[in-house]
Amino acid sequence: MKHRGKSRPPRKIEVVSTYQATRPRELFSWDITYLPTLVLGIYYYLYLFMDIFSRKIVGHEVHETESMEKSSDLIENICIVENIQRNQIITHADNGSPMKGCTMLVTLQRLGIVPSFSRPGVSNDHAY
Repeated sequence: MKHRGKSRPPRKIEVVSTYQATRPRELFSWDITYLPTLVLGIYYYLYLFMDIFSRKIVGHEVHETESMEKSSDLIENICIVENIQRNQIITHADNGSPMKGCTMLVTLQRLGIVPSFSRPGVSNDHAY
């Protein structure tokens, strides 16, 4: 009972790593959302971080552009306001460029925050 033929053998099913929040300030989910304006084709961008356990919005900002520098500044401010220590939280996001950009990942590493990302091509992999 082994694979035969010229086709590739089926891939092994990988177990998806999941995180579960058991207390506040342990797991944050964040995303950037378009906010439409009265002018067609012009948007503002809402950066929003939410605590998964308490569903508290721990940080938010609205900007005219979408960039990893703005998200890096926001997570630094959140760590100060919420008194986040090194290796205390995990942040979960989708695979957007501001989430996976070099500036953001360096900031998360410097702050001791573990990044988590949605699986590619899975639209409902976000926590909320």
